[in-house]
Amino acid sequence: MLYEVEVEQLDYVRQVANDVNCHHRSVKVIYTITGDGKKVAMHLLSHYFISANTEGQYKPLAKFLATFYTVAQHTTALYEDLVKKVNEDLEKKVADEQQETFAAYQLEIERQAKGGIWRANDTAHVTLGSVLHHLDFPRGITPHSLIIYTEDIQTLTDTPSIEGLDLCTLLVDTTATDGLAFGRKSVLMRLTNRGEDGEVCDTGLTIIVRAEEQTADALYMRATFVFDHGAYALTNSANQRDNTLTTFVFAYDKADTRQKVAEFRYYWQEAKDKAAKGLHSELSDIESYILGCTDADLGYNLYWGRRLYLRERYYEAAAHLENAYYRVSELMKTQTANEDVKEKYFSLSYYIGCCYMKLGLLTQAYFYLDTTFALNNIYYTRAYINLLMSADTYRATIVVENIVQQLAVQDGTYGTHRDEEPNAPLEDFIEFLQRAYATLLITNRRMAEADQFCNDLIRHGSPAMVEFAKSQLAQLNPKSL
Repeated sequence: MLYEVEVEQLDYVRQVANDVNCHHRSVKVIYTITGDGKKVAMHLLSHYFISANTEGQYKPLAKFLATFYTVAQHTTALYEDLVKKVNEDLEKKVADEQQETFAAYQLEIERQAKGGIWRANDTAHVTLGSVLHHLDFPRGITPHSLIIYTEDIQTLTDTPSIEGLDLCTLLVDTTATDGLAFGRKSVLMRLTNRGEDGEVCDTGLTIIVRAEEQTADALYMRATFVFDHGAYALTNSANQRDNTLTTFVFAYDKADTRQKVAEFRYYWQEAKDKAAKGLHSELSDIESYILGCTDADLGYNLYWGRRLYLRERYYEAAAHLENAYYRVSELMKTQTANEDVKEKYFSLSYYIGCCYMKLGLLTQAYFYLDTTFALNNIYYTRAYINLLMSADTYRATIVVENIVQQLAVQDGTYGTHRDEEPNAPLEDFIEFLQRAYATLLITNRRMAEADQFCNDLIRHGSPAMVEFAKSQLAQLNPKSL
């Protein structure tokens, strides 16, 4: 007998048997049902003729047994894979695949020129002019004409029309009855330029816009700019290669923003009404977060960024939070930036960093979380330490050691959050640091220090930390406890 399963799995057994029997002539799979009717047993059936000449039997018998063993392994693996696929959470699998797609493209988008709009929707657009701006043409170079090769050849000759061309509209079919989809796979364009003297330049560039990936939430496209040989020397292009080819990735978010805008405006107005009546204690966390916004677009991205973050939809939250981050960053450069704007800037850095850390994009997460570390905020510091430990960098040990020493000097207090009483004991944060420090000491093979630190925790720590310290000591020296 090869396998015995519940009788409810009979259809799977039959499917496996048919598959194996169609591909193997010398070994067959048969099945039987037990007498009580509750089990199905799978068997392998074959035959081998034994001759009187025993000396010549060794090699043929070895070959037969090897084949038999291979078929047995294949049959077992086939059945287990079939059951696994049937029991698989397809919804979760699709969500994971879409999250991986977002992470891959978002990583490439992050490496592109900063400050550009690379995620479009029905209110934000990726225009040819905005992309050309990031190619850093020499001063005085302006578009002269653009030829678009689709089903019909279209020529644009005025600069505003060329620069205002929405690249998404070249490929995305917004009239599809079953939602947004790609209407074309690719579009070829040819751009000629005018020099500072007003004359048409001898060299230009070819632009190829093509569809790459479609998910439930977004359509991903790529625009490739191929410069003629001897064309302008570019100095700051993304993904530049020999100054002749540059490529950008951009996305069109498929979600209908009208309902999302309406929901944001409802809660935004409700937050302002509560504040006007002095009912600040009744404000929800998200309402407090968007209350001070005077810019509707900023408030919209703050609202949906936080909502999606709390739902653990990090790949969608990051897009909204980054849109808000760029807007707040511009406000931070002005002399009118108040404390609320500064707090928004650092909280956005924290949430975006956490999103990228959840998505496994640790380099991007570090860019944002490193900004918040100097504030001595327990939430920001905790996320920063978790990031360093996830990256398996020795800097985590340096940071945690410094904070542990700082806590010893400050008698168990650290930076405070606005919702906490000043200088309140932060037991949970301290215990987090103690666990991190003990783990790092063991990871770095500093066994003597780890042993001493864990024994100190046993003598002076909380009951939870005593149990933790004992478990760590058991790893260091199983005979010590």
